[in-house]
Amino acid sequence: MAALKKELGAVGTAYFLRQFDFEKGNYTEECDEWPDNQTNEDILEGIRKMRLKIERRH
Repeated sequence: MAALKKELGAVGTAYFLRQFDFEKGNYTEECDEWPDNQTNEDILEGIRKMRLKIERRH
């Protein structure tokens, strides 16, 4: 937590942690539903889109 706060600051850490919903889902059941054909570039593009969406809200 200290490393996150040091690198992202308090607000950035809060935004980062809000991305995760720790109360829902079951990894062991859901991991079989994830697409196997995603490339690293597909994943990075998804991250870029998520960041733009967050930036537009603020």
